[in-house]
Amino acid sequence: MKGSPTKGLSDSAPLTITGWISKDISQSDANSSATNTITADLTVSGEVLAGTKLILRGFSNASLSPTFTGSGQILVSGGTYIDSEACWTGSSGTIVVSVMHKILAGAEFTFAFNITNPSSGQSAPTISIEATGPTVLPDEAMTSASGTNAPLLVTGFSLNSISQSSATPGAKNEIRVRFATYSPLHRSDLSRITISGLKGLTHSHSVQLLANGDHEAEFRRAFGSEAAFDQDTLSLQLLDDTKEGQIYDFSFELQNPSEGREAADVRIGSFGSYASDQSMLSAGGKQAPLVVAGFYAKDIGQSTCAQSAQNTILITLGTRVSLPKATKVTVSGLKGSVTADQRIGLVTLRAPNAGKPHFAPSAQWYRKTGTLIISVDEDTVPDGSYVVAISLRNPTVSQEGVEQVEISSTGAVPISVSLMRLGAGESHPLKVAGFSLRQLQLMVAAGVPNHSGAESLWHSTLVLSFSTNVGLRAGSSLVVQGLDFNRTQTTNGAKFWCWPSHVIHGQLLDHQNAALLSLVEDTEPNETYQCQGLSDFALTGIDQWVVTIRAENPEISPAPVAVSLDPCHHVADSQECQVLN
Repeated sequence: MKGSPTKGLSDSAPLTITGWISKDISQSDANSSATNTITADLTVSGEVLAGTKLILRGFSNASLSPTFTGSGQILVSGGTYIDSEACWTGSSGTIVVSVMHKILAGAEFTFAFNITNPSSGQSAPTISIEATGPTVLPDEAMTSASGTNAPLLVTGFSLNSISQSSATPGAKNEIRVRFATYSPLHRSDLSRITISGLKGLTHSHSVQLLANGDHEAEFRRAFGSEAAFDQDTLSLQLLDDTKEGQIYDFSFELQNPSEGREAADVRIGSFGSYASDQSMLSAGGKQAPLVVAGFYAKDIGQSTCAQSAQNTILITLGTRVSLPKATKVTVSGLKGSVTADQRIGLVTLRAPNAGKPHFAPSAQWYRKTGTLIISVDEDTVPDGSYVVAISLRNPTVSQEGVEQVEISSTGAVPISVSLMRLGAGESHPLKVAGFSLRQLQLMVAAGVPNHSGAESLWHSTLVLSFSTNVGLRAGSSLVVQGLDFNRTQTTNGAKFWCWPSHVIHGQLLDHQNAALLSLVEDTEPNETYQCQGLSDFALTGIDQWVVTIRAENPEISPAPVAVSLDPCHHVADSQECQVLN
């Protein structure tokens, strides 16, 4: 734009410039996060007086350095006309340059300064220039260089997205990719596009590309119909230059694995003279790239291992994609309950959305196979955790619990069978408490004379050994019944020594033909404990004893104790031993 004649040439009045002859601006580097030299080439139609401020605006997202995004002084190279220091305002992307010496009308002058490009791609912003002070010019847009020389054009992707067609295990899956760039990519630079992070796909091969949309010919021209796949990265080699802002849309086909898998964190990159790498915008839900429907949470436990108890079975489940309404979730392998086949109540104890259980309030139960079929009443939340519960009755005998439990789903989003994680210890599903060892041994020491003519009594040591498949609670008791103390009156309340003594305290109760064991501390599962006491017994009829042992917490019903006699233990007289035998 040509300037008009100047007015007000006296020293006391500022000179007003009506226009610029040229106001060009360019950059040296379009790479993200690069140190970038910005060069302004200016020519004015009148004089620019010393003290004039040249204000350049529009350097959006730029900074003085990668670690400094605020305001400060910036070095400027501009010969004798321009001050070597300028003021930078980071928040607005503005630089104020001072004119040190008068610039004659029509004289071209240049200055340059370095800034740091933003870390991600962007299109070139509009840069404007204004003069204030002795020489005044309204704010006007500068003329930007073209292509990657346009100031603050940062190479990268102006658009990128990735999605898939199917989250079904084992299914064919079409991966769709769309992208556009802020600047052209050139074949002469050996440029290529990469899609990386395609986890689970680690073999090397070529992939057929299917062009989508209205620009199929444009895609074929630039990339052809085949790409190389190596490790987790798909590479598209340029066959021809791409176009700035052109949307390239293509698909390729993969085979989903048979088991569930999380969505991939996919990145897109361009390589050549200019490089860029950024996360892709991934679709959500079952269209998220490489997600395969599956249970990421699949835990099962129980509330009690007590015999005959009503037992709450707790199921924690969560899926990577939403389970639509009418989906059937099948839990199988819960064998060992005595609850008959029936519709059984199902309670949702925890759900991502309060007040929306998403599962039907009852489920179908089949005892023989231990199968529970749960119905989805409302679409579930992907990656949401649910806890549901049913009640089953434990049997009256001990059992170690299920070996394995499986979970799967059928419907619009089928999920393959997989093993559930079983609770440990007493939480192991359908584990029922019981005695794994229960023995009573009578070791005879010596005969006791009986002057009434009745059957002789023998000093004997009782040794009780027991263990349980679960730990017993401190503060509870075990009771041994069926000990025949009827022939003696000497043992009631006698000490029943137990080991370890800090865990169990015991005593004999001959009036009740019993022994009481009080737990001071919790016992350990499958650890053997012993108690020992002294008493006098008539040895005849011992084979008729019916001795039982029961536990209080967790409850274990009375179980028979194996009774044995060691008649020669500590009996010195061989004739006595022969009598006992």
